[in-house]
Amino acid sequence: QERIQELDQYLEDFRKKHTVADIQQLTEVESERTMEEIFERIMRAVGYLDALIQKTPLDRSLYEQAAGRMVVFNQLERALVYLEPLARRFGEERATNLRTLAEVQQRLSKKYFDIGDDEMGERLQKLAVEALNESLTLQESVEAHISLAELFIEDDRLDEAEEHLLRAKAMTTDTSVEAHIEMHLGEVATGREQYEEALPHYQRAAELAPEYSDSWIDLAKAYERLDNLAEA
Repeated sequence: QERIQELDQYLEDFRKKHTVADIQQLTEVESERTMEEIFERIMRAVGYLDALIQKTPLDRSLYEQAAGRMVVFNQLERALVYLEPLARRFGEERATNLRTLAEVQQRLSKKYFDIGDDEMGERLQKLAVEALNESLTLQESVEAHISLAELFIEDDRLDEAEEHLLRAKAMTTDTSVEAHIEMHLGEVATGREQYEEALPHYQRAAELAPEYSDSWIDLAKAYERLDNLAEA
């Protein structure tokens, strides 16, 4: 633990000494060297955590620390090594850990789809759906419903997506979250080619979150589909 604390202290000192502006002024070579050094220290800390997990496999905090470090550096496959036992072995915060597991599985699935490995992408999507559904048996969550809806929209399972979006909408009073939900409801209607039904969802999303350019882009596209070029 002392070695891990020393490495963490190095990172904290680095953060205090270097502003974002300082880092932006580094040359490409200096930036790469700095990131390599930080990454090397992170991986060394995770190596120490692996050793501690071997000694005390029921210490939940060790898995949390290791997973957190890997997610920060986008080492998603390695993060799953810690997130899966964290979600399965420990009852405490299990619903939250299942949602985190599903989030990483979703991000990984996109990575595999992008490189053309559809089989792995689909497998990870299926695992994410299973984790999210399990989390909802333990705890209702707006985020879980929205995440499931996003997965179902991608898979053209529009009725299931709509069901989860409506459940999420009934649970939230956050306008930015509601805007996100309305955007997806617009996508569901668009996927059904119900363009007139899609329009008010996109209008509501733009009304709730006028600062988001995507809201206005979606709204303009909705008008175009209705051949209302003046409004678009």
